Amino acid sequence: MYHERNRSCRRDRRRIKCPSRHAEMYGTDRQASISVSTKMVYEALDSKEIVEHPDIDGILEGLRKGDLHKVADSMGNVLEDVTIPMHPVIADIKQVMQDCGAIGAMMSGSGPTVFGLFENRASAREAQKMIRDKGLTRQAYVTNIHNVRRK
Repeated sequence: MYHERNRSCRRDRRRIKCPSRHAEMYGTDRQASISVSTKMVYEALDSKEIVEHPDIDGILEGLRKGDLHKVADSMGNVLEDVTIPMHPVIADIKQVMQDCGAIGAMMSGSGPTVFGLFENRASAREAQKMIRDKGLTRQAYVTNIHNVRRK
């Protein structure tokens, strides 16, 4: 993931400035070497009580203030409570990302893709290498944040 100073994000037809004290932010995107049935995840979720929800207001506040740590601290995915027990490798990938300096790591959707937010490309590359070396996934990428357009 890549965040560049003074870009704009769209949410609910409002423009939110996404300034940052950091010039850039990188991330990794990892597709675990497993297959996850979205239908099965949602069926299992229906039988669970959702205790913790992502802090959408906190994410928006972090974007408005340019506080990427606030954004990362506010992220969450209620589907992790279902998917991770079925596929613990997802938690392993998240842990490697955090050990390598990710300010946030989370499963995308019902899984198995996991992403991490890093403040520099070197840390993201280190996580990418470590995840590959441990054989946690066949695919590991360091990429820029989608839809950030360069001038």
